[in-house]
Amino acid sequence: MRKYAFAAAALAAFVSQAAAADLPSRKDEPVLAPVAQDSWVVGVTFYGWATSLDGRMRTVPPLRAVNVYADFPDILKNLKGVFMGSLDARYGRFVIFTDLIWSKIAPGKNFAAAGYPGTVTIDSSMGFGLLTGGYRFFDAPTAKIDVLAGVRGIAMSNTLNLHLCPLTAAYGKSDEWADAVIGARFRYELSDKMFANAVGFVGAGGSKYEWDLYGGLGYRFDQNWSGEFGYRALKVDYVNGDFLYDAIMYGPLVAVHYQF
Repeated sequence: MRKYAFAAAALAAFVSQAAAADLPSRKDEPVLAPVAQDSWVVGVTFYGWATSLDGRMRTVPPLRAVNVYADFPDILKNLKGVFMGSLDARYGRFVIFTDLIWSKIAPGKNFAAAGYPGTVTIDSSMGFGLLTGGYRFFDAPTAKIDVLAGVRGIAMSNTLNLHLCPLTAAYGKSDEWADAVIGARFRYELSDKMFANAVGFVGAGGSKYEWDLYGGLGYRFDQNWSGEFGYRALKVDYVNGDFLYDAIMYGPLVAVHYQF
């Protein structure tokens, strides 16, 4: 009887050791590389801003300063070229935001002098380039706040063209300056598709002061594409000798955004 009991115990020990040999050793377990928690998220926005213009200007000295008001239909009628877009990028909580506006208008008027036909036109182009960096101060599933600081460069060029057949004359004036700016962006998720955006900047430097405000509502079509409708106003007060630009641009804005 003891012989059988010993044989059974030996068999059980052998089976136990064989089963243990088939199990993977802890030392042989693969070591998984840590998964990156952050990566670049980049978005590109193209927009159309139906601007009206109101202010006081002397951008072609020695002509006198004048009060100027032009609504969007007037500007659109004389528009010769335009580009409006922005880019934003984020890595973790660090963010970059840029914005670029360039436009050219050329209003003109026909006249007659001493029986000779003539025209007078003003070729006017302006560019606003914003470059900022900052930090995502608040980051929750439904709300996000970015604090930003950077610089806005502004360039304006105006040329007065006089055509009195067969004579032609032109006189131009241009100016460029830059402002230091600080601002913030706020985004709130209204639902899984709808969101609200607000952006604001203030600055000074070359200008006496400037401010730029935007607010809008957006709709997310899918993971990458979204559209937005809002309202923007940009005020700049700048004087340099006899060059004066103290005006506000304002109007509704429509945008399409792609994120990758």
